[in-house]
Amino acid sequence: MSTYLQKVNEQTKTRMWVNNPTFEEAKFGLDAGCYGATTNPTYVGNMLKKPSMEATVIKTIDSHLKDSMDDHMVLSLTYQDLVKTLAEIYMPLFEKTNGEQGWVAIQGNPNHDDDIDFILDEAYRYYTISPNIIVKLSATISGIAAMEKLTSQGYCAIGTAGVSNYYVCKMIEAYQRGCKKYKGSNHKMFVTSLAAPFEGFAKKYVASNNVDIDPKLVEASGIEMSKKMYEIWEAKYSDSNAYLIGGGVRQGRHFTEMVAGDMHVTSGWSIIDELNAEDPPITDRVHEKLSDADIKELCEKIPAFKQAYLEDGLVSAELSTFPPFLMFKNNFLTSWDTVLSVIRERRLLLR
Repeated sequence: MSTYLQKVNEQTKTRMWVNNPTFEEAKFGLDAGCYGATTNPTYVGNMLKKPSMEATVIKTIDSHLKDSMDDHMVLSLTYQDLVKTLAEIYMPLFEKTNGEQGWVAIQGNPNHDDDIDFILDEAYRYYTISPNIIVKLSATISGIAAMEKLTSQGYCAIGTAGVSNYYVCKMIEAYQRGCKKYKGSNHKMFVTSLAAPFEGFAKKYVASNNVDIDPKLVEASGIEMSKKMYEIWEAKYSDSNAYLIGGGVRQGRHFTEMVAGDMHVTSGWSIIDELNAEDPPITDRVHEKLSDADIKELCEKIPAFKQAYLEDGLVSAELSTFPPFLMFKNNFLTSWDTVLSVIRERRLLLR
């Protein structure tokens, strides 16, 4: 009997990537029918918390301490090595599908999201890890510029940390410009629409400002942003090789609400496992929307929702300072800094 995820693969165009997996979870995801694996700058920190991965992470950190006195570089090299193992796990799928599936994503140092030269140099290094590596580029002006540059050179990339539909559109358009400059075939790209992280911001905004609004409406805010982006994608970008990824899944509904869209979603293994156990009905929910009145209320009571929801809700200069983006990025910075402290400690202990 097919599992829920297998049935989704068979009956719809919606695809799942396993997010920030341990090596074992990556194998589970591969066997379960995941399209690929994604990671972000919290990956090394998250793996340090996993009993099955902690010793491997420490050993990998130790192996790079003599390679550089720059702790950030040691962290980046450690990250590379861990992701290389994920890439090896998914390489058979990549080869079997001629590069259609089996991608493994890596994202750079979050302290340099606005530095185009740093972003590109780091990306070129990451692409040497394995043929099935795809680099994630953050939701900034520099990230958008890097997408155009890398696409024009034949690289596949993911636009990430997308908590506004304006950003998603600009990232796809950068990809399209890059494709026009590239002499080869129009390779695939992806761009994220982060429903759960936006929802998390909205809940905290409402609580902090004592906003009078139905909690169920707030809970739907991120999903509605992503569904609106899917509507825009269908109308404007579906004829390109650019696809949406719903990222940052926190609950099963962040996946099931996007079925049966021609799009991808990333989730931790535990959520995938829960969905397979629950086996919910497979229905087209991506086209089910809130009423106009509900959308109007969200726009009026949560200003950031209006900015995120509308295709022209932001301008480029606001991307790096958009509060939902900064709140999401703060998770990356916090985790990155935590690992830096571990690296500093290992230097002291191994002198």
